[in-house]
Amino acid sequence: MDAVAGSPRRSRFPGRAWGGLAAAAILILAGGNLTQWLLSKPAPMKSGLQVVMMSGGPLAPKAFGTIVLDPDDNHGILAVRDLPKPPRGQYQLWLKKGTEVRSAGLFSVNADGYGSLSLTIPSGFLGFHEFFLTVEPLEGSPLPTAPPVMVGSQ
Repeated sequence: MDAVAGSPRRSRFPGRAWGGLAAAAILILAGGNLTQWLLSKPAPMKSGLQVVMMSGGPLAPKAFGTIVLDPDDNHGILAVRDLPKPPRGQYQLWLKKGTEVRSAGLFSVNADGYGSLSLTIPSGFLGFHEFFLTVEPLEGSPLPTAPPVMVGSQ
């Protein structure tokens, strides 16, 4: 006991030790929070999606649709509305570049004229700017055999 104060003698060292530990804990927590924040930030979004509007021709004047393409991975989707059911076969989507034409897939529509197609752009076929739909046999066709029902361009 300290004779002057009548209380046990205290060292200043434990108080400094606790202060140092508290400061270290604050730094560790702040570093952890910063790391968690940096890891939780979303990755930058790609902005390269392309949208093509399709409109009906004389065979389907009320029909319209949209194609959304991702040129980074050669995939896309077509959605159509008010497209009449074909009297035979199904619809085939075509891509055109200059005089070259390639198929992007076959699909049908329901009784209300709604239809969709998940499409893959043929490998090595870049630079196309025109799209059109034709009615083709159920198994499809290597080249269009009927006039376009819908058209679009980008």
